[in-house]
Amino acid sequence: MKLKILVKIIEKLFGMMPEDDQPRADMFLPDRLLAMALVFLAGGAICAIIAVFKFAIWAIVCAVLGIVLGVFAVLCWKNQSIHIISNDQFTYTTMFGNTYTYSFSDIQGLRRNQDSMTLFVASKKVHIEAMAIISDRLIERINKALLFDEKYVQMSASELSKLTDDEILNAVWTRTENIVSSKENLLEGFNSLNEEQRIFYAVNYLEMEVNNGGLCQFFVNSSRIVAPVVSDYMGIIGASEHKKLYDTFIEKYQINTYDLSSFDCETVEVFQSQYERYPFDEYDDVFYELEPLQNYLISFVRKHIKKF
Repeated sequence: MKLKILVKIIEKLFGMMPEDDQPRADMFLPDRLLAMALVFLAGGAICAIIAVFKFAIWAIVCAVLGIVLGVFAVLCWKNQSIHIISNDQFTYTTMFGNTYTYSFSDIQGLRRNQDSMTLFVASKKVHIEAMAIISDRLIERINKALLFDEKYVQMSASELSKLTDDEILNAVWTRTENIVSSKENLLEGFNSLNEEQRIFYAVNYLEMEVNNGGLCQFFVNSSRIVAPVVSDYMGIIGASEHKKLYDTFIEKYQINTYDLSSFDCETVEVFQSQYERYPFDEYDDVFYELEPLQNYLISFVRKHIKKF
């Protein structure tokens, strides 16, 4: 009861009071995350007081850690959400408050991770934490969109060739992801694809990650398994400027794409610190100005349609 009262007070302070008996979003993080955030903040505050009076190193470290974790948890609880705004559209808001609008018809697939789910929408990704509360209508819309994409799995090469450019991208992603997700892990799934499918999958994955969170996110997430080969693959599809940009950045900062274990992240603050290791904005800003990789992929797929 005390937590509910506190939640209501905080919701009012943030100006996020939902209508009576209505959930505040179609996907949102539960109040227990806010409770965890308050514990972190309280612990950090106590350690900060100890640090002021005793100047203990451990107290300083705990104060910083507690406050950082608490702030990130509050941001996740407050901002990370999905709202259905029409029959075919929904908005996704990240923990930092950035809001994007997507169409359910653009949903390409769903991957279940160890502690979350990833919804692939067009060339973007929507992360849904395992603890998230999801409305029945959102589940129904996602399932309907995924079932709709099942038709792509059954299509012949002739049928694929008649699709529009946007449809053929969705179709080939659905078909390759269907193969990859059927295997034990991502690496095994990727290796089970034929050469043309691997080229499409790797380059498309790079574009999705960079569009969603930059090159750093590509190295941090499981997508990094394609980091050693994606340069050659961009060359094969004719994306020479993208290949040069990637190779130059890798060589300039001596990043070993065969061993990206240093990008492993177990906590939010470690994830954020990864962005400070290299000037990733240097790469991302140029990448966003280049012709979209999907244009090269569409041409490549149509030339090798029987391989997909």
